[in-house]
Amino acid sequence: MSWYKVEIPKNIVARPNDSVSYSAINATNKKTTIKSAACYSQHMGSLSKYTFDCFPCNTEKSLLPAEDFFLWMKFCAGYGFAPVATIPYTNGEMNCCIFNGNGENRHRIYAGLCCYRWAECLSPLVYEACRLIERRPDFNFYRLMHCVTGKYVTLMGHSFTNVCAPAMSIYSTKPGGIAPRLDLMWALMPRFYFDRGYDKSSNKEQSNLGTTQASLGQEIIKNGLSLPVAKHEDLFDDKWEELFIFGDDYEAIRKCYNKLQPEIPQPELKPITKPKPIHKAVRKAA
Repeated sequence: MSWYKVEIPKNIVARPNDSVSYSAINATNKKTTIKSAACYSQHMGSLSKYTFDCFPCNTEKSLLPAEDFFLWMKFCAGYGFAPVATIPYTNGEMNCCIFNGNGENRHRIYAGLCCYRWAECLSPLVYEACRLIERRPDFNFYRLMHCVTGKYVTLMGHSFTNVCAPAMSIYSTKPGGIAPRLDLMWALMPRFYFDRGYDKSSNKEQSNLGTTQASLGQEIIKNGLSLPVAKHEDLFDDKWEELFIFGDDYEAIRKCYNKLQPEIPQPELKPITKPKPIHKAVRKAA
């Protein structure tokens, strides 16, 4: 069996909704607690002014084993998908997490909050990620995040990325309908995207003021580059690791991709000055 094939135990299941609970604590230690929140909308406009203490809602027991939860949050914070000051902890049988947003890029804070919500509400995604980490600790976590979100994420309104499961394939960012889950640019971009956008010296955010999902997608669209693969299993090919040595040098990435996969050559880069909307949901008439 291929190393990336993971059998999910019967007790590791997705919850029926995406709700978690959290407390938002401001600089004066004023706490606002939101129970059973489907999203973090009440604080989206000022994420970097709060510390967030997240915990499960309507249950006193998390489905994901605590050791997997700690491993997942460690990697998310270590690779920039959550603030450096991320503190996972347990309260009885509940997996909880503190995110210190003070002075952080708000997009990184939101990504961390999403990663916690997946651990609590979409535990098969995190369980599979942890088994892959154990089997291949050398496997690039940016690629791993791309692989598991492209397999499990379906609630697009509660995600920091447009990468989603095949059931949500109507979401696309490229002419020709290249699904983000099969576009390696969505694995590459977070590596440097979450490391910029906040100027601590002036205490001002420099990043796009749209949603994290839209901002990340616009960064990908602006460079005019797609790196498609034919199927999900192709994402695990070790040859793609070479793409990560070029940082955000898109021309070098394009040339490397064409060398690795010459049967799908990339055109010369033509940056888009006015990005089109990140995506549009197409619904059939009832």
